[in-house]
Amino acid sequence: MNQNLWAEPRELTSRTCDVLIVVPPFLELRYPSLGAHVMQACARAAGFRVRVFYANLLFAAHIGLPRCASLAEATMGTFLGERLFARAAYGVQPLGEHADMFSPSRIYGNSVASEIYQNEALPYAEAYRLEALQTEAQVPAWVETVGKYIAGLGISVIGATTTFQQTAPAIALLGAVRRHAVGVTTIIGGANCEGEMAEGIRNVAPFIDYVFSGESELTFPEFLRGMAHGKPPAGRIVQGKPCNDMDAIPTLDYDDYFEQRAASLSRADDVAVGKASLPYETSRGCWWGQKHHCTFCGLNGEGMVFRSRSPDRVIDELRALTARYRPATIEMADNIMPHNYFSTVVPRLAAELPGLNIFYEQKANLPRERLVLLKRAGIHVIQPGIESLSSELLTVMRKGTTARQNVALLRDARGVQITLTWSLLWGFPGDRPAWYEQMLAILPLLHHLEPPGGFFPLAFDRFSPYFDQADKFGISDLRPFAGYRDFLPAGAAVEKVAYHFTGTYRCAASEAPDLMRAFNLAVGAWQALWAGRQPPELRIRKYAGVFCLVDTRGLPGCRPIEYLSAPEARRLVVSEPYDDSLEQRSLIRRNLALHLDGCFVPLAVADQSIFMRLNEAAAIDLPDETRTSRSSHRVEKFAPNVAS
Repeated sequence: MNQNLWAEPRELTSRTCDVLIVVPPFLELRYPSLGAHVMQACARAAGFRVRVFYANLLFAAHIGLPRCASLAEATMGTFLGERLFARAAYGVQPLGEHADMFSPSRIYGNSVASEIYQNEALPYAEAYRLEALQTEAQVPAWVETVGKYIAGLGISVIGATTTFQQTAPAIALLGAVRRHAVGVTTIIGGANCEGEMAEGIRNVAPFIDYVFSGESELTFPEFLRGMAHGKPPAGRIVQGKPCNDMDAIPTLDYDDYFEQRAASLSRADDVAVGKASLPYETSRGCWWGQKHHCTFCGLNGEGMVFRSRSPDRVIDELRALTARYRPATIEMADNIMPHNYFSTVVPRLAAELPGLNIFYEQKANLPRERLVLLKRAGIHVIQPGIESLSSELLTVMRKGTTARQNVALLRDARGVQITLTWSLLWGFPGDRPAWYEQMLAILPLLHHLEPPGGFFPLAFDRFSPYFDQADKFGISDLRPFAGYRDFLPAGAAVEKVAYHFTGTYRCAASEAPDLMRAFNLAVGAWQALWAGRQPPELRIRKYAGVFCLVDTRGLPGCRPIEYLSAPEARRLVVSEPYDDSLEQRSLIRRNLALHLDGCFVPLAVADQSIFMRLNEAAAIDLPDETRTSRSSHRVEKFAPNVAS
């Protein structure tokens, strides 16, 4: 450990710091830890000196950035981040029991996954396992060195944060601190400590003094005040309190991340990691989930009640943070954007903070005009929670969206150049093979639209309705993913540590592995078409004043280029009720549109200038008596029903 690492630019000792919060591997190197800096800000506001220690940056520098990047890309279900630190944390064998760690059935917690994915991980599994074992061999000594260094700072309270696969790394580092320090108080918190999981952490790491469960903006400063006055908590688990006033959270200071990144990474590694992104949080909970909790979603934990920051606070903080740190992107941590922001925050982002590049999670029922607003505001990437292209399956999920809306979103997002992050899910209680067959049939028609990130089986995540109300959905024998038992110590309360579960239930998809395998291959073929420089097109263009339809999807019978009159072009961007007309049937037969949910849904993409030109021409051409009745059907203007 470089003992001079913390000498500049700011000294880190007990004289300058009351609390140290450790960010363990494998947090993404590209951005700081939101949770750690929120706790830092709240404690500082209460008068305590708190610093954040980026152990993940040190570990990346220690093992080399290429290897760190390679290992960090491992599928979540391998639990590789946990396995690499399991020996240092729990004393188990290197990587735990790892013979089947790359088996799809083990990764996805689904007994038929190996049939569906046909062991697609196996060609590289052995080389990857060897790389992981070579890295793991360095971990115990590294942990001991870092723990000894932290202990030597003389800081009285040492904490760690854990989200995703940071639990074993956090426990290992806190264990090393405990071995080298006398009288230090060790604490841990984060998403992996919420609810019953706090008891699980206490079970596998009893030497940790206190576990913070849930939102801790109020309880963390209270804890520090009590410790400072010799009044520690009565119990070892500190139960959180909801932060109902989001504006009360102080503005975050990310200096520790930027200073340590500069000190830890070489210039070449810093360039390879890429310009930093900043996490920011405008809301907590889910306004949709409060009314209709999606059956599979456990993301909100015990904090479903929706709360948001005021528009003024959001704009002021983003102005300050972007001016100070000049990030490449702003990564909104919200589980869903507040819907009133379309009339408050979004227009102000466009007017007052132009040039930002923002990621935001959205509900998928976005009409085109709202996509345009997002794009103008610098929100270039969204995660809309599409999940399926079957309205029946979406109803089972309680998504509050339809296949028509999801296809329209895919089409219009490409038209306004917004990138989508989305996936397709399978394996739901009560599903039917016909739903997947219908989706499979339309996938080739959508190859010109952004493909999903994958085709993944359902997991019963903690806090989801499928987990909390399993009996209601015909689910029995809930049990943690088998991979947890591979790296946790013997006798561990695995069912309290785990977040991902499987169970026994009737599922048509699992009884049709050939169909699911065909679906997965079809998704892979779609992704492959987008891996090159020029993905397929089905797009309306205008050359020399003439509209034309360019179609490079390569479907049988489709014309690569077709010249259109203005009315023909308009028909290809106009969604309307399905009326079984000859024209509608012809366009559907030619794979230029779909009949979904009682609507005629065109598939052609149009950029915004062409779209507006066609929309304006459609309004001019309509007779006065029909203009009003038809306006609600022009260009996919089906407004989302945020109250439903």
